Amino acid sequence: MSNDLNLSLIADGQADGQWQTSNDGLTQLANALSDIYGGTNVDFSAGNVTLNSTQYRSAMVFKPAAALAAARTLIVPAVKRPFIFHNSDVTYTVTLKSTDGASPETVLTKAVAPGGFFIGYTNGSSPGLYGAVVATSGGALADGDYGDITVSSSGTVMSIDAFSSAAAGSILAYDSASPAGWVKVPAAASGQFLKSQGAAAPGWSDLLYDVPLSFPGTPTAGQLMGKLIMVRDVSFAANFSGSSGHVGTNPGAQFDIDVKDNGSSIGTISVATNGTFTFTTSSGTAKTVSAGHRFEFYAPSNSPAEATVANIAATLKGTAI
Repeated sequence: MSNDLNLSLIADGQADGQWQTSNDGLTQLANALSDIYGGTNVDFSAGNVTLNSTQYRSAMVFKPAAALAAARTLIVPAVKRPFIFHNSDVTYTVTLKSTDGASPETVLTKAVAPGGFFIGYTNGSSPGLYGAVVATSGGALADGDYGDITVSSSGTVMSIDAFSSAAAGSILAYDSASPAGWVKVPAAASGQFLKSQGAAAPGWSDLLYDVPLSFPGTPTAGQLMGKLIMVRDVSFAANFSGSSGHVGTNPGAQFDIDVKDNGSSIGTISVATNGTFTFTTSSGTAKTVSAGHRFEFYAPSNSPAEATVANIAATLKGTAI
């Protein structure tokens, strides 16, 4: 009777040596179920290795005999049996391969990373290699900093770094833009809010607080053209950057509107004779107006020395803080 492990069997009518045949068969079976291949294991020193059927049947566990000099391949024959491969090397991958030997060949492979185990079987066909690779901590990764993970203690300890080494307030968001993936949204400036951007990752944005001026007709000299009470702290960029204005009838001479915070001048809105608006802040610096303050617009004291200007509107771009 034939068998998958090709064990020695007592032949019909055998008399002499029948006990030896029985012992040989039992030894072969024990080695195939529990032995480590060849005592010195698989010698990859000369390169890749192809096991013949006798070698493959002789043990249950196979592993490199010594440290590898490069990645290697172990080719197993078309024999029906389970086996285990332990890649005891700490640096290089060993690829298990079952091939039909044709050109071009049809193959099945399993890559076993350093420190990993393959537990599986060959089914007797060419190719016919099946099973799973199990990674272990024993040498799977060398000690070192891998970006967000630091490996130490000879590959047995993995520490996750502080979230992308980011400042407090950073968040993690999924961005569908190519390439899609998780991205870090850095911490925001104080007072900003999180703004949705559709399928893209959200971003921080200022809380807008624009201050309007609207005056119909022509103001008199030094007239209060508009006033409001601030309900929150509001900042304005230098020279009221981003602000805009419009005039219904252009002035005959430059028309300067004084902008005041609680009675103190902080800037000017100038309307040129061609209707162009220019915005300036005192000393050309950013300004902050506190909650509860009066925010006022005054016509120039020489108004209406030129009486043509009329219907003025302006919006100062601000940010709530």
